[in-house]
Amino acid sequence: MQNLKEIENNPNYSFIKDDIRNQETISNLAKESDVLVNFAAETHVDRSISNPKPFIETNVLGTYSILKPQERHDKLFIHVSTDEIYGDAENKESFTET
Repeated sequence: MQNLKEIENNPNYSFIKDDIRNQETISNLAKESDVLVNFAAETHVDRSISNPKPFIETNVLGTYSILKPQERHDKLFIHVSTDEIYGDAENKESFTET
C-alpha cells in the first residue's frame, strides 16, 4: 500500500481488496471498466510442486474468475505473466515471444 500513496487521491484510481476468485466483485468492476488486467499470480515453480493448492486457486481459478465476467461484459483482457512460463533459459540467454 505504501507504493500506492502517491496515486491514492487520483480520481481515476481505486483500490479494492478482495479474493481474485470472487466473481461477483470482478463482475461489478468489469461493468465499470474498459480493460481487465490480471497481474495476480503465485510464482516459483518449485513451490507449486511442493504445495500446488495456492497455484491452482490463484493462477487457474483466479484467472477463470476474471475471464467469465470479461466475456460477459465484452471487455479487453490483458494477462501479465512471469518469465517462468518459458522454463529455464539456456546459456543465460533472454527469451522472446517467438
